[in-house]
Amino acid sequence: MTAPVPAKTGDVVHLFNTLLSAAWYGVVCDEDTPQMMSATLEAVQGDAVLTTPVLVGRQGEPGKNAPIIELEFIDGLETFEDATTLLPDWDESMINHGVWLVDDKDNPTKSLVYIWDGTKWHKVLPGPSGPVGATPNISMSYETIPMNERSPGVTDTVEVSGDVRNPHFTIRALSPQGPPGPSAAIENSDGYDQTKTKHVGDVLTVLDDGQWGPSQMTLKQCRLYTIPEGAFTNTPNFIGIGPTDFSVGSYVIPA
Repeated sequence: MTAPVPAKTGDVVHLFNTLLSAAWYGVVCDEDTPQMMSATLEAVQGDAVLTTPVLVGRQGEPGKNAPIIELEFIDGLETFEDATTLLPDWDESMINHGVWLVDDKDNPTKSLVYIWDGTKWHKVLPGPSGPVGATPNISMSYETIPMNERSPGVTDTVEVSGDVRNPHFTIRALSPQGPPGPSAAIENSDGYDQTKTKHVGDVLTVLDDGQWGPSQMTLKQCRLYTIPEGAFTNTPNFIGIGPTDFSVGSYVIPA
């Protein structure tokens, strides 16, 4: 058995292990007289607070906005290799003009922006894409101004309604009239009662509901009938006697 080695001043001795729920705080220090590296841990049962010095520097100088690059498009310029020979030598009027090349053929750098400073070209990496901005939900409708409204002075108009997020544009235009289209089937018109079934010999008439529909012609045509003498009955002299109304004959009209 090995005898324990006595601890000396300055030695780090392991005492025990424990589970703590610790909150870490940073103590703001004066930047001119910073503290040495130190930490304080206070624990009560299972809760602990750990504090360390935090050095806060002075606010820096305000930054400058990056120049806005005005993109140009050059025919044939597609890859980084093309840029070595096809980039033109512009004059000072083209300062901050440039081209953005995307070359993902075995290149770790997928895209580069070439910027002209007035005398030479510079290659820079483009920044990350920004968030997509808010876009309105635009809706439109188109109306042809009727001929009876086309008085002198009437012109095409665009009426804007809705709000900024949901604008609606109504276009009323003096559209030219096209050639007359083919006549529609009677059964497909709005004023036709499609619940009625048509038969051979029916005619188009106005129904009780006010709509147009089929009807039998035999119920409406005029006919001339002759009642034979045998259809009449003999009657006595009824003037002044008996009932005032009585049958003088009967006849069945053929269908």
